[in-house]
Amino acid sequence: MEDLRVVTPLEERRRLRGLTQQELSVKAGVPEREISLIEQLYLIPRMKTQLKLADALGIPVEPLFSKWPA
Repeated sequence: MEDLRVVTPLEERRRLRGLTQQELSVKAGVPEREISLIEQLYLIPRMKTQLKLADALGIPVEPLFSKWPA
């Protein structure tokens, strides 16, 4: 049986830009572990972190976090 997992908009945008979690961490000034937890849906980031990540990816915050899975 296939292992299905949710790919968050953050992970999708990060991969489209060709960035690793470590590279995004450096660019955004956000700990790599925090990015990992956000992408695994274990952590909902604070607005300040959302802004840093969006800025590092060169996109608005809304596409990254507006449709957070329930």
